[in-house]
Amino acid sequence: MTLSDQDVASIHAVADAVETIVVANCTQGRWRAGSGVSPATKSTLRAILDEDPTTEYLVGTAIDKVNQRAMMAAQPEVLRANIALLRAIDTSTPQHVAAAALAVAQLYNHTMRLKVLDPVPAG
Repeated sequence: MTLSDQDVASIHAVADAVETIVVANCTQGRWRAGSGVSPATKSTLRAILDEDPTTEYLVGTAIDKVNQRAMMAAQPEVLRANIALLRAIDTSTPQHVAAAALAVAQLYNHTMRLKVLDPVPAG
């Protein structure tokens, strides 16, 4: 698969969106359970309402440890590295790398709901 200029523009647009929408708005740094967290609440979402800051609601998410590890692949530094990789793609990128980069960009666009549209071809 040889990438067209339109394919490259689309990949770069997804990289831009991941940076400006996802990374810019997430909590920076490594995502992990805080130290001293009770084993009973490690996989639990904690919610506190503004109206009643003294009451904590616990919602069990029951995320398996193996899935927690996979989720770590979306932390900000990993996303920044993938953004740099996507931005390095151009029309001369070898076919097997180009196909994989296009797939990653399309998956990011879909799973993160970035709503990046394919650029309109010039001309």
